[in-house]
Amino acid sequence: MKKLTLIILIIFTILNSKNIIKMTMNGDLDDDLFIIKMTKEDTNLIKAYQMHNPEKRFQYNDVSIKSERIYGIVNFNDSYNINNQEVYAFMLANEREEFRPKKELSNRTHYKSTNLKINNIELIPSMLPEKKDIKNYQTWFNDPTEVCKDKPVNPDLIYSNYNYYQLWENAIVNLGLVVSTGSDIEILAYNLDGIEVFSYKGKLKSQITIKPKIFSNIYNKIDKHTFTESNGKVYYSKKQYRENNDKEIITNAINDIKITIDKKDYYMELPYPMPYINNIFVLKI
Repeated sequence: MKKLTLIILIIFTILNSKNIIKMTMNGDLDDDLFIIKMTKEDTNLIKAYQMHNPEKRFQYNDVSIKSERIYGIVNFNDSYNINNQEVYAFMLANEREEFRPKKELSNRTHYKSTNLKINNIELIPSMLPEKKDIKNYQTWFNDPTEVCKDKPVNPDLIYSNYNYYQLWENAIVNLGLVVSTGSDIEILAYNLDGIEVFSYKGKLKSQITIKPKIFSNIYNKIDKHTFTESNGKVYYSKKQYRENNDKEIITNAINDIKITIDKKDYYMELPYPMPYINNIFVLKI
């Protein structure tokens, strides 16, 4: 009996042992950071840092939480506990809550973000035009009217000033997942209608950049560009592109994800839709 009790105690200790997540982010962030904690039982938004939310509250899963105002330059040094039965999500977003509080994609305007580190390891990379982080993509100021792969880019024109990338508003741009254990991972992504649109399955290494599998009944190929959207293509500013592609991008943007780690399931509704399907990162600490 004592031996059985000891075994149960050891198992309980292992399952509930905690690691420390030290999240740092210092520099530009325009606009938001959301932090969500998932367990097998529930999912909770624990932090919302936003630039454009005059209501100072954010609604998530029928729960209203405080929205903390930020002003474009951040200095985050936060710590969280994580055990073996939890998953944390760190999400960088673009939004204009004061004009469009509805949680749906709207106009492409301006976005930039410095890198986000966990325990001094880069989870989400820097996305700053001044550093030439992302090549061959529309910027907000002083940009050519049409940037695409087959057209030369003038770097002096794009990168000379303080600038932004031209990305969807009310959108998750980057999703970083942090786990503390596991050997296998599967991610299923669903659109607003609950239809599976993207998936990933593989070994849970110490660090992964997810390369999603696109369902063949939607599109055949996903571009490798950082800002590839949920139609598998990269945006550029031709009116014809917007007319032909925006509807399907909105339709197939990620709204919910299911994460399975060693047969344990975790579910999360995103604070905003996510059209940038190449920007999902996983870190095991």
